[in-house]
Amino acid sequence: MYNWTATQMGYHWYHSHQHLQVDDGLRGDIYLRPKPGRENPFSLISSNAADLAAMKAAEQNPHKLFIYDWKHKTADEYMQEWKRTMVEPLCLDDILINGKGQVICPSRQILDPVVHPTVGKATDKGCAFPNNTKVFPYGGDPNSVKPEIFYQCKNTTTELEVFQVNPASKWAAFNVVNAASIWDLRVSIDNHTLYTFAADGSYIRPIESEFIGIPIGERFQFFIKLDKPLKDYTVRVAASVLPQRLSGFAVLQYNAKAPVKRDLLAIEPPTKVKRTVYSTPHPKNPYIDYAGQAIGSARELNSLDIKPFPANPPPKPSADQIVTIRLDAERTSELGWFLNNRTWTELPDSATPLLFDYNQANAIDSHLKFTSLKGQYVDVIMVVTSGNPSLHPPHPIHKHGVKAWYLGWGSGGFPYKTVAEAQAAGLAGLNMVDPQYRDTFVTPPGLGGQNWIAFRFQSTDPGPMFMHCHIDPHLAVGMAVVLLEGIDHWPTTPSYYTSQH
Repeated sequence: MYNWTATQMGYHWYHSHQHLQVDDGLRGDIYLRPKPGRENPFSLISSNAADLAAMKAAEQNPHKLFIYDWKHKTADEYMQEWKRTMVEPLCLDDILINGKGQVICPSRQILDPVVHPTVGKATDKGCAFPNNTKVFPYGGDPNSVKPEIFYQCKNTTTELEVFQVNPASKWAAFNVVNAASIWDLRVSIDNHTLYTFAADGSYIRPIESEFIGIPIGERFQFFIKLDKPLKDYTVRVAASVLPQRLSGFAVLQYNAKAPVKRDLLAIEPPTKVKRTVYSTPHPKNPYIDYAGQAIGSARELNSLDIKPFPANPPPKPSADQIVTIRLDAERTSELGWFLNNRTWTELPDSATPLLFDYNQANAIDSHLKFTSLKGQYVDVIMVVTSGNPSLHPPHPIHKHGVKAWYLGWGSGGFPYKTVAEAQAAGLAGLNMVDPQYRDTFVTPPGLGGQNWIAFRFQSTDPGPMFMHCHIDPHLAVGMAVVLLEGIDHWPTTPSYYTSQH
């Protein structure tokens, strides 16, 4: 049971962090409408009064794109297979959109041209072969992997998700979250420009693009203009990642009989209005291919262009107001995704929940817990070391609690003790003027050497906050820390919890 007061706005999601339960479907989304009168950035998209009214109405009742990768094994089976073969099962079965989707076994004509050069040749499921030492650097026993995980692919013809729009509405809004377990995803809608106006639940200056790359855990809100012919258009979601090429699809359905004003609480319209769809329409100006790669001059949303709206520059506290946390990320073995050469270990299922016994927090490895006082600023510097022999995918580092200013990222090491030192030295990649204000921070991919990220938050919401890699297998083997924020002002446990214990 949770009892909380919604002080935020925008698109969010909830999910389990116990074992790999999120992989098995323990997740969902929450949409918090903005308060009436809240300033929005829509006039930066259009100055037309009718457009502005239509966008505001669309924002109130958006379509949701709850997207994630899916496998036909349970999370426990996944981990058992990984430990048995010492080859991580980086090969999933399909991509679901609002719980709907199909297993797609692409032809060689589609698959072979889009396979990453590091992979060379892919299996019928679009995956790197398990004996590929660049993708699976620790060897293991590739000959013993189960064929159904890496090799066997059988097409299915289940129902696709349909997003029905009436062109009389003028604009439609979409809320999208990547709720996947391991793959970053890219989203596009054929023949429709995306006008992104919010990221991680906060308004941004609108950005026009044809597709959006979404690391795990990130959320975006965007509009499309409903000015196309009354036809069906393909919604594309692709895993554009090195170990696997994989796509899922849905359909945007123009229908003049659909409601002009959507209502999130309304019962779904009857099937005679909303047609059930089992296949995608003929492509109409697609922007990404099966691997999520741009077609022609299609534009991807550039994260460097994300600017808060209204402006929200990072504070510039004095040195004595800042706590600096240094995190070093490495992979030292097949199952060894580490932070500060340590692995986060869950409390056993038999343990008393921390809600009822704070003292158990004292047992947490001191290298994996960090404290701050209420009001202090915290700078987090994370350095990822790749190679010898492990490659590193982009790690989506998610921070619970208050958001942070994403100060920058770059290649190479971070040979400075503090952000202030790096700024004084002119380190390329730092943005101390108008950085993103987010709760997920993505490290650059690492094929060798080092990469870094840095972000700053103020400890204003006292309590223990989890910070972790959102690639679920990485979290499962310990890539996480805990932030004990505002420890001098921690609240007592409300009686409505303790009285039930």
